[in-house]
Amino acid sequence: MTFLLPNPFNSKLRARLMKRASLLLRLHETGFTLMEMTVAMFLIGTVVLGTVSLFGATSRSSASADSDATLLQLVRDQIEAVYESPFQADPDDYLIIPDLPAGDSVSLVATDPGTKYKRPDGTFYEAVIQEIEVKVVGDESELSMTFYKIAR
Repeated sequence: MTFLLPNPFNSKLRARLMKRASLLLRLHETGFTLMEMTVAMFLIGTVVLGTVSLFGATSRSSASADSDATLLQLVRDQIEAVYESPFQADPDDYLIIPDLPAGDSVSLVATDPGTKYKRPDGTFYEAVIQEIEVKVVGDESELSMTFYKIAR
Protein backbone atom coordinates (compact mmCIF):
# COMPACT_ATOMS: atom_id res chain seq x y z
CA MET A 1 0.00 0.00 0.00
CA THR A 2 1.34 3.32 -0.95
CA PHE A 3 0.44 6.62 0.53
CA LEU A 4 0.06 9.62 -1.59
CA LEU A 5 1.43 12.65 0.05
CA PRO A 6 -0.24 15.91 -0.81
CA ASN A 7 1.66 18.20 -3.02
CA PRO A 8 2.88 21.05 -0.78
CA PHE A 9 3.06 23.34 -3.73
CA ASN A 10 -0.68 23.19 -4.32
CA SER A 11 -1.86 26.67 -3.24
CA LYS A 12 -5.33 25.66 -1.94
CA LEU A 13 -3.98 22.81 0.06
CA ARG A 14 -1.12 24.91 1.32
CA ALA A 15 -3.51 27.66 2.49
CA ARG A 16 -5.64 25.12 4.35
CA LEU A 17 -2.62 23.59 6.02
CA MET A 18 -1.31 27.00 7.06
CA LYS A 19 -4.71 27.95 8.48
CA ARG A 20 -4.93 24.71 10.44
CA ALA A 21 -1.34 25.11 11.72
CA SER A 22 -2.09 28.68 12.71
CA LEU A 23 -5.16 27.57 14.73
CA LEU A 24 -3.14 24.84 16.46
CA LEU A 25 -0.41 27.32 17.33
CA ARG A 26 -2.93 29.79 18.75
CA LEU A 27 -4.37 27.12 21.02
CA HIS A 28 -0.99 26.62 22.59
CA GLU A 29 -0.05 30.30 22.97
CA THR A 30 0.49 31.58 26.50
CA GLY A 31 0.66 35.15 27.88
CA PHE A 32 -1.53 38.20 27.62
CA THR A 33 -2.37 40.51 24.77
CA LEU A 34 -1.51 44.19 24.87
CA MET A 35 -5.16 45.11 25.41
CA GLU A 36 -5.49 42.75 28.39
CA MET A 37 -2.35 44.21 29.94
CA THR A 38 -3.63 47.77 29.41
CA VAL A 39 -6.95 47.02 31.12
CA ALA A 40 -5.21 45.21 33.99
CA MET A 41 -2.80 48.11 34.56
CA PHE A 42 -5.69 50.60 34.52
CA LEU A 43 -7.61 48.61 37.15
CA ILE A 44 -4.56 48.14 39.38
CA GLY A 45 -3.69 51.84 39.05
CA THR A 46 -7.23 52.87 40.01
CA VAL A 47 -7.19 50.68 43.12
CA VAL A 48 -3.74 51.91 44.20
CA LEU A 49 -4.64 55.57 43.62
CA GLY A 50 -7.86 55.18 45.63
CA THR A 51 -6.00 53.56 48.51
CA VAL A 52 -3.31 56.26 48.59
CA SER A 53 -5.89 59.07 48.57
CA LEU A 54 -7.79 57.31 51.38
CA PHE A 55 -4.62 57.24 53.50
CA GLY A 56 -4.12 60.97 52.91
CA ALA A 57 -7.69 61.81 53.90
CA THR A 58 -7.41 59.68 57.04
CA SER A 59 -4.18 61.41 58.04
CA ARG A 60 -5.70 64.90 57.62
CA SER A 61 -8.80 63.88 59.57
CA SER A 62 -6.68 62.50 62.41
CA ALA A 63 -4.63 65.70 62.64
CA SER A 64 -7.81 67.80 62.71
CA ALA A 65 -9.29 65.61 65.48
CA ASP A 66 -6.11 65.99 67.55
CA SER A 67 -6.24 69.77 67.14
CA ASP A 68 -9.91 69.89 68.17
CA ALA A 69 -9.23 67.71 71.23
CA THR A 70 -6.46 70.08 72.31
CA LEU A 71 -8.76 73.10 71.95
CA LEU A 72 -11.50 71.37 73.93
CA GLN A 73 -9.09 70.57 76.75
CA LEU A 74 -7.91 74.20 76.86
CA VAL A 75 -11.53 75.45 77.08
CA ARG A 76 -12.24 73.01 79.91
CA ASP A 77 -9.09 74.08 81.77
CA GLN A 78 -10.06 77.77 81.49
CA ILE A 79 -13.61 77.11 82.69
CA GLU A 80 -12.25 75.16 85.65
CA ALA A 81 -9.85 78.01 86.48
CA VAL A 82 -12.76 80.51 86.50
CA TYR A 83 -14.96 78.20 88.60
CA GLU A 84 -12.23 77.77 91.20
CA SER A 85 -11.49 81.48 91.50
CA PRO A 86 -13.70 83.73 93.65
CA PHE A 87 -16.43 85.82 92.03
CA GLN A 88 -14.90 88.99 90.57
CA ALA A 89 -17.00 92.13 90.20
CA ASP A 90 -14.69 93.11 87.35
CA PRO A 91 -14.69 90.23 84.84
CA ASP A 92 -11.22 91.23 83.58
CA ASP A 93 -9.77 90.12 86.92
CA TYR A 94 -10.22 86.41 86.12
CA LEU A 95 -6.92 84.70 85.37
CA ILE A 96 -6.16 83.21 81.96
CA ILE A 97 -4.58 79.76 82.15
CA PRO A 98 -0.78 79.79 81.73
CA ASP A 99 1.42 77.56 79.57
CA LEU A 100 -0.61 77.59 76.36
CA PRO A 101 0.73 75.59 73.41
CA ALA A 102 2.45 77.64 70.71
CA GLY A 103 -0.07 79.18 68.32
CA ASP A 104 -3.05 78.89 70.69
CA SER A 105 -4.71 81.79 72.50
CA VAL A 106 -7.47 82.01 75.10
CA SER A 107 -9.84 84.93 75.51
CA LEU A 108 -12.39 85.44 78.23
CA VAL A 109 -15.44 87.69 77.94
CA ALA A 110 -17.65 88.10 81.01
CA THR A 111 -20.83 90.17 81.02
CA ASP A 112 -23.56 90.85 83.52
CA PRO A 113 -26.89 89.83 82.03
CA GLY A 114 -28.54 92.54 84.14
CA THR A 115 -30.63 90.23 86.28
CA LYS A 116 -31.69 91.69 89.65
CA TYR A 117 -32.93 89.68 92.59
CA LYS A 118 -35.14 91.18 95.27
CA ARG A 119 -34.10 90.78 98.90
CA PRO A 120 -36.68 90.30 101.66
CA ASP A 121 -36.06 93.88 102.87
CA GLY A 122 -37.01 95.29 99.45
CA THR A 123 -33.53 96.05 98.14
CA PHE A 124 -32.01 94.25 95.18
CA TYR A 125 -29.02 92.02 94.58
CA GLU A 126 -27.23 93.25 91.50
CA ALA A 127 -24.33 91.82 89.51
CA VAL A 128 -24.65 88.38 91.06
CA ILE A 129 -24.58 86.38 87.82
CA GLN A 130 -22.02 86.65 85.07
CA GLU A 131 -22.29 85.15 81.62
CA ILE A 132 -18.78 84.09 80.69
CA GLU A 133 -17.63 83.07 77.22
CA VAL A 134 -14.32 81.26 76.85
CA LYS A 135 -12.87 81.29 73.35
CA VAL A 136 -9.76 79.33 72.32
CA VAL A 137 -8.16 79.98 68.93
CA GLY A 138 -5.73 77.44 67.50
CA ASP A 139 -3.73 77.30 64.30
CA GLU A 140 -6.58 76.06 62.10
CA SER A 141 -9.76 76.26 64.17
CA GLU A 142 -11.43 77.86 67.16
CA LEU A 143 -13.79 76.75 69.89
CA SER A 144 -15.93 78.72 72.33
CA MET A 145 -18.19 77.82 75.26
CA THR A 146 -20.49 79.95 77.39
CA PHE A 147 -21.32 79.31 81.04
CA TYR A 148 -22.62 81.24 84.07
CA LYS A 149 -20.90 82.08 87.35
CA ILE A 150 -22.94 83.00 90.42
CA ALA A 151 -21.72 85.17 93.31
CA ARG A 152 -22.01 83.38 96.66
